[in-house]
Amino acid sequence: LPTMKILFVWDFDWTVINCNSDEYVPAQFLGHDATSDGFRDLIRTAEEQTKAKAESNHDNDGDEDAIDWDWHKIVEIMVGRAMNEGAGASPDDILAAAAKMPCLDQIKAAIVEISQQDQTGQMILSDGNTLFIEAYLKANGMEDCFNEGIMTNIGKFVSVGEE
Repeated sequence: LPTMKILFVWDFDWTVINCNSDEYVPAQFLGHDATSDGFRDLIRTAEEQTKAKAESNHDNDGDEDAIDWDWHKIVEIMVGRAMNEGAGASPDDILAAAAKMPCLDQIKAAIVEISQQDQTGQMILSDGNTLFIEAYLKANGMEDCFNEGIMTNIGKFVSVGEE
């Protein structure tokens, strides 16, 4: 008989770490209130633009004035603000902030202990991004704990105009 393996699947935000990484990282440079207000304003703008486009009789797919932002685009804008406003954070500063995200010691200990068991595997399934997750795991000695991989959104730094 084949040996059964137990797979532990972890979310990243509010599980592996004790915060929302998308909000935590920009807040380290812009401040909590400015970050919350920024997210709220961007979400409201995107919703208003989407509603206005839906209500108009112009279903023109080439409408260049319409905003087509999902959550990840809004996070990208907020991280961009942290880099261009606030403290003028560099990519290394952003990754250093991600590395210091808070966690619960008991969760970290459980992840490490599970990773040392023979018949277990662990993976992260998250709507976060590779940059923040990998920076955190590496800084906290957990990069080898998730032997079944990390499934998340790709994060990368791009120069203005490089998109």
